[in-house]
Amino acid sequence: MEKTPLFSFIWESSQKNYLKLKLTFFLSAITLMNVYANSYSQNTKISIKAVNTPIEKILEDIEAKSDYKFFFKSDEIDVHRKVSVAYKNTSVKHILEGIFSKDIQYTLVKQQIILKKSETTSDKEMTKELQQIITGNVVDSNGLPIPGVSVYIKDTNRGTSTDEKGNFTITANSGESIVFSYLGFITQEKTVTSDTRVLTISMIEQTNTLEEVVVISTGYQEISEERATGSYETISKSQIEKPASSISERLVGMVAGLQTTTSANGNISFEIRGQSSLYSSSSPLIVVDGFPVEDGFRSINPNDVESITVLKDAAAASIWGAKSANGVIVITTKKAKAGTSKITISSFLKMSSKLDLDYVVPNASAEEYLEFDQMNFESSFFRSLLGPLQGASVNYLDPYSLAMTAMNEARLGRISNEERDATLLRLKSLDNSKQIKDHLLQAPLTKQYNLNIAGGSEINRNSLSLLFEDSRDFFQKNENNKFLVNFNNQTKITDKLHFDFSGILQLANTTRNGVDLSDIRELAPWDMLKKEDGSLTDMSYLKYYTPNLNEFVPLDKFPYADWSYNPLTDINNRDLNSKNFNTRIQTGLTLDVLKGLKFSSKIQYELYKSEYNDYYGDKTFTVRQYINETSGWNKNYHQVPTQNVPSGGILQKGNTETSSYNFRNQITFNRTFQGKHTINFVGGTELVNRVTKRVTNPTTFGYNDKRLGSSPLLNPIQGSKMWDGFQLSYADWFYPFRLSPTHVFGENTDRFFSVYGNLGYSFKDKYVVTGSYRTDASNLITDDPSIRFNPFLSIGASWNISKEDFFQDIHWVDRLSLRTTYGLNGNISTRTSFKPLISLASSNNLYTGESTASISSFGNPTLRWEKTKTLNLGLDFSIFNRKLHGSVDVYNKRSVDLIVDQSIPSVHGTTSQSFNNGEMLNKGIEVTLGTYLPIKENDIVWSGSFNFAHNDNKIEKFFRTNYSHRSYDLIAGGSGAYVEGYNASTLWSFQYGGLMNVGTEANPVYKPSIYGANGEKVGLTTWAAGNMIEFVKPQGTLVAPTVIGFRNNFKVYDFDLSFILTAKFGHVYRRHSFNYPSSNRGNSGINNKFSEVANGDPNKILPLPDLVNGEPRYYFYSRFHPFLDYLTEDASHIRFQEVSISYSLPSSITEKLKIDSLKFYLQANNLGVFKFNEFGEDPEYPIGTLRPQAAYTFGFNFNF
Repeated sequence: MEKTPLFSFIWESSQKNYLKLKLTFFLSAITLMNVYANSYSQNTKISIKAVNTPIEKILEDIEAKSDYKFFFKSDEIDVHRKVSVAYKNTSVKHILEGIFSKDIQYTLVKQQIILKKSETTSDKEMTKELQQIITGNVVDSNGLPIPGVSVYIKDTNRGTSTDEKGNFTITANSGESIVFSYLGFITQEKTVTSDTRVLTISMIEQTNTLEEVVVISTGYQEISEERATGSYETISKSQIEKPASSISERLVGMVAGLQTTTSANGNISFEIRGQSSLYSSSSPLIVVDGFPVEDGFRSINPNDVESITVLKDAAAASIWGAKSANGVIVITTKKAKAGTSKITISSFLKMSSKLDLDYVVPNASAEEYLEFDQMNFESSFFRSLLGPLQGASVNYLDPYSLAMTAMNEARLGRISNEERDATLLRLKSLDNSKQIKDHLLQAPLTKQYNLNIAGGSEINRNSLSLLFEDSRDFFQKNENNKFLVNFNNQTKITDKLHFDFSGILQLANTTRNGVDLSDIRELAPWDMLKKEDGSLTDMSYLKYYTPNLNEFVPLDKFPYADWSYNPLTDINNRDLNSKNFNTRIQTGLTLDVLKGLKFSSKIQYELYKSEYNDYYGDKTFTVRQYINETSGWNKNYHQVPTQNVPSGGILQKGNTETSSYNFRNQITFNRTFQGKHTINFVGGTELVNRVTKRVTNPTTFGYNDKRLGSSPLLNPIQGSKMWDGFQLSYADWFYPFRLSPTHVFGENTDRFFSVYGNLGYSFKDKYVVTGSYRTDASNLITDDPSIRFNPFLSIGASWNISKEDFFQDIHWVDRLSLRTTYGLNGNISTRTSFKPLISLASSNNLYTGESTASISSFGNPTLRWEKTKTLNLGLDFSIFNRKLHGSVDVYNKRSVDLIVDQSIPSVHGTTSQSFNNGEMLNKGIEVTLGTYLPIKENDIVWSGSFNFAHNDNKIEKFFRTNYSHRSYDLIAGGSGAYVEGYNASTLWSFQYGGLMNVGTEANPVYKPSIYGANGEKVGLTTWAAGNMIEFVKPQGTLVAPTVIGFRNNFKVYDFDLSFILTAKFGHVYRRHSFNYPSSNRGNSGINNKFSEVANGDPNKILPLPDLVNGEPRYYFYSRFHPFLDYLTEDASHIRFQEVSISYSLPSSITEKLKIDSLKFYLQANNLGVFKFNEFGEDPEYPIGTLRPQAAYTFGFNFNF
């Protein structure tokens, strides 16, 4: 197949020149924009007229008509003084000169105007006498300059402010204190000594203080934390800025009530405040820059994220209506700042070790393998009905292990006992673990490179980010790379009209040529991949009983005479590739209608395409086996087989495309009246249309990846036979390829029309009342208007006690507020339809030639949204000047109208149907604590956070009459384990009954048992009879009800050290146990728990069958042994998630290098887990499954 690397176009020379030209133009444009910005700032002209009006109101009017913001100290500036002014098309500079007398001076820095009292004559004379001139630089925690910082001498009127590069110059006497103050940062003081000449000040952002304005984004609007009544949590900026392949990694352990599960490959799933639906997804809605996104976190450049807000209760999330019952995670991306240009380059390398093979593939030793094979052979598979042993015949081609083959060949007389014993002795000494590690496994590695360019003026701001990431997983020949471009623009068309545009383009390429765990599990310890001379081992004995294959099958007469197998041959001769293309465009206009009133019209368009191209070359065993075995043959050695499928490679292709648009018109009103009445309102309409199309192409046979050609089938599907005598049409059941020459198409459309509104009122920032309303109509629910437009509502209130007059003497309390909310959220389920639906087959029936269909849904005429009602009570506090701060939330979350598969009388044509008849309750408590302790000013600082969450889940309404063992109800978990009155994640198990006598007292025969209906012991050789709810045992929940996160950060001068611990308590899991292999085909695959069973008490642990009597239905043990109660263990654990250390180059050095900042960091993840079980097993990643390895990240962040 012709291969075109996904990103080869980047390196084409013509494209190089083109990119250089674009980059040069872009940087030039930014420079011109900045020049224009400064000119604009100095010459902005407005009109203003006021008669006998307080200065405060005039300043507010100037802010509304320009981009300026005023900063001043209320005890220095009398803003209540009334003046009369009348200006038309006049610069702000001249207006200020007319308002203030010479005793007030102002400083203009970017869009900030700092007002301060002018120096008195005596101050000026003192200044002349000062001998020390002090210069310096003020930066943030990342080393970036902060312009506009107020720098003044304490208890005087002498001061200045930092320029655009954060620099300042001030004169002071020894012994005086210089104060550094800036909104959103902790005020600092430095005492001047006789040696003070140069100062470098690193300011720290305020978090959770009373005075700061923490902005919370709901996706539709931004509101201050003080005016929020709902339950929200934000992620700290320092946490967001840590290196990550996905921004979801930065949420782990950070939010109370946000439970995370991380796969071995780093994919993270989230659940907020427990499971809200029984059959629909429990994942929260992901919102980026105000719109839900199709591809979740994968389409987000983690380096572009400015803020993350988690919306947890009804008031916080209800404005998202039918999509919000599972909570909402709102992400806001970075935007360019006016008047500055910034280039950021960052990169990291993340490494981890190869898989712990003994943990993920816990096979028994070669000695134990041999012992078990001998037991199997001598007992003829424990007298199982799957026996007997193979004879010397063409009808016996199923594979045996090498040990079983040697024993069977000696039984058949084709080798001597001495040859058998020599073979067994040799096998016993072999161990393939090193070869597996060397040739099939690899150490995961991720490399990421990121470039961000941002800048602009007050008129036009742009940012562009480019990300390239290359990674590989645990298996050789598997790799993934992605390229992500993000562009953002904000344009001020006029003073009233603003234009916004953002777009992302993502390309991802995944190659899956490597093996997986199932391939490795197939190998016995003696199955060596390579011989001693380095050549590949023929391992076809894993696929066939080779002595019979070689003797009775004319191998050279089949299309491919080579019947050999080795996994290394396959992974080197296939190209299994998938590509993802994702583009998202957001654009819109915002009109400032009146002061505080805005109208916006925005649209988001997304196109997500994924396609797979799986090519298998004809050197792979997969292709050779398929073409040979689909050839017709009557098992006559002398007959030439009839080839039905053409020789050559095989290609499988398919694609999925999802396109959607979201069109929104919205009015926003935010205004404060008389300095105490604040109204926030947002309302609008939204139209969403999403179309998903799926296409599966016919399998292409005889494909040549060089000439791009293919061949048709050599014989018709109907009437042709395969080598085993079965009809060729049955090949789809046994092999991974589809013979049908037709395409398979699928398409579905989701449409929504929504009306929403949210209103908040605040009085003196003490009392806040909020309410929201939303209705979502859709083609997914009933067309009955009385149900279709049922609204989602919420109400909330908060009381800021610390602002009450009676509380002002309690100085050790910085903030104390109470809040409560109640509301309704929705959830979308596509499990059924409000009308009966049929599903048409993709092609006509092979036998009748007619179209066929099946009933996919019997219909639910009252189908409606699932709803979740949440009552939340919250307390926020901060004490001792923010040394301790936090919140406590108690909630009751009841989900109603849940879609359930309900039992109904069979007279209706089915025994179950999906209805909105389920109910479930989640109730819990969440505690968040934080601290900030400057030990030595800003040089040595300790900060930390702790979050605790406990959730109790119970299904309160779920009607089901019978649970069957044949369906693995209850014991296998999932939706089959739902029982009214129990946790939705309850673990159900058979109660092991030990041995029971199935013979007589005179001739006892003991067989293992479980406790069945009515407490009677029943054997393990047939399906358990009766309703399983009557005898299986609930043993706890699989999902931890109690979750804890703990983060500590230590700043010591230019070093930052942090670590994160997470803990989960109160749940259970099933431990690793013996796997009781019963198949007589291939390797037995026994695991390392064989000795536990062989030496265990049969009344406490399920034994193997008696070798003398055997057990004809031993294969039935697999229906019971994974689900026995003695396997259940405590899953509580404490996990060492992360430790991180970073070093920021001091500003004294960065200034000389003429850069803004340079930071180096080292981060380690998945460092270990403390377990509360006796088996050394990680309960989140039990033995026999993939688990994350310890990973180490090295990187840097460079700003200039």
